[in-house]
Amino acid sequence: MAFYEAHTQFHQGEEQMHKLLRVPHRDNPTQPYLTPNAANTLIRSPLIALGTLDSNGRPWTTILGGEAGFSRPVAQSIVGIKTTVDRVHDPVVGVLLGEAADGEVVQEKSAGKMVSALAIDLETRRRVKLYGRMVAGALQATKEGIGEAQIVVKIEQSLGNCPKYLNKKHIVPHLPQPKLESSDLPLSNSAVDLISKADLFFISSSNHESDMDTNHRGGPPGFVRVLSNDEHGVTLVYPEYSGNRLYQTLGNLSTTPQAGLAFANFDTGDILYITGRTEILAGKVATNLISHTNLAVKIHVQAARFISNGLAFRGQVESTLLTTLQ
Repeated sequence: MAFYEAHTQFHQGEEQMHKLLRVPHRDNPTQPYLTPNAANTLIRSPLIALGTLDSNGRPWTTILGGEAGFSRPVAQSIVGIKTTVDRVHDPVVGVLLGEAADGEVVQEKSAGKMVSALAIDLETRRRVKLYGRMVAGALQATKEGIGEAQIVVKIEQSLGNCPKYLNKKHIVPHLPQPKLESSDLPLSNSAVDLISKADLFFISSSNHESDMDTNHRGGPPGFVRVLSNDEHGVTLVYPEYSGNRLYQTLGNLSTTPQAGLAFANFDTGDILYITGRTEILAGKVATNLISHTNLAVKIHVQAARFISNGLAFRGQVESTLLTTLQ
């Protein structure tokens, strides 16, 4: 999502996608601050998918939380997050807080690191996208491998979004015991199994180094496919189902073909972090890979981490997929 002088502007990549997919002109509903509705959704959301860029400009995504109230506005367009995290293996925590000493407060200078977020309540399927810059943060060790993270973000954009392709899940807190199972490529059998069973993942992307977006993608289990997983490379593909037609993620991938993905096992707390180069596939190129799909994204995985029991929550499934794919 982007904001340039007026919130009705789309950036070049988004406009390219609109032209390619013949989307009628419309205003960009993104707001350049934390709206009251966004603040309300944030407070009620037990989870936040959080994205940032590493020192090589690669996006990563993590999933934080466990119960409503762990993130909330603390001042006008200022959000505070306080939650248990994997302090050793989580790539986003590592980028934002990893260089500080235990308990040391990191005070960002100048603009601060870019942070994108999707606050989401899977029980009500309400969600809101946020973008901003980290103001300050700290990470205090609590037990082996875990700690309490506090992060303060100045929100520069917010946007409520549609609840399509989401299974209802009741989120409860859980004390993690993270263990790095694999950080090598090709992916382990456990990582491939997680992908094949996932009905949801989170994805972060950027428009160069000036803007970021974190969003979700959902579908029936198996909607993300592993095309290759060997010594020659790891490649995934997923279909882009019809949504709000803003194409903010694809707009970012059009200008900056890199994405960070997070796949969670809500039963075990396992999480797979992936970052990689992307390709947007349209028309027959997409259909040849996934039938009945004319739009898809291919990810050439560059790095991955599979962590068992790394998440500070569990999710209890309440129903099957509520939204029929159109």
